[in-house]
Amino acid sequence: MPSKLYVSNLSQAATLGSMRELFGACGDVLEVEFAAERGARSYPSAAFITMATSLGAERALSALHGRLHGDRVLVISRVSGEPAALPETVRPARPPANQPRVAITQQYRDRRGLTYELSCSGKLLTLRFIFPLDDAQAWQVEARTLPGPPSAVTASAMTREQALLALIDASVGGPLGAAELDWAEVAAVLRSVRAL
Repeated sequence: MPSKLYVSNLSQAATLGSMRELFGACGDVLEVEFAAERGARSYPSAAFITMATSLGAERALSALHGRLHGDRVLVISRVSGEPAALPETVRPARPPANQPRVAITQQYRDRRGLTYELSCSGKLLTLRFIFPLDDAQAWQVEARTLPGPPSAVTASAMTREQALLALIDASVGGPLGAAELDWAEVAAVLRSVRAL
């Protein structure tokens, strides 16, 4: 279906042929005409370009709008009432079959510890490994799903993975219980980034 574009801010050097050639790189051009303007100067400053397909018009919009042509930056818009290009496939995209149910969405480190935010099948899980400021204190692992209070375990002689397992054991039946979250997958994701 043909689609019409309005191109303004044309260079003095613009010709019908140069416009057809420029837009022809984006698709078939059916018609090029300079816009008649009230009180027009000696050269046209705008043109109407009719592309053979709306897909070609979309390509021209994305490729040529804001591009320098001659000594001017082209300003291109769709003529009002013109339909936008339909996507080539109408079917909605399916998520990949092997899409992970647990993924790290953010991770950051500060002077006191490491924090990981994970998306767990639609729930947000925050895990924080808190390091002591001196050797006399033990470090902690803290977990929280929103809404809900945090669960924490103090870990003195444990690895991070052992502390996480202790945290899971301590919170079974609560908001962080094994029935709520896939802790095996959480641990696997944390191992993959060497957090455990």
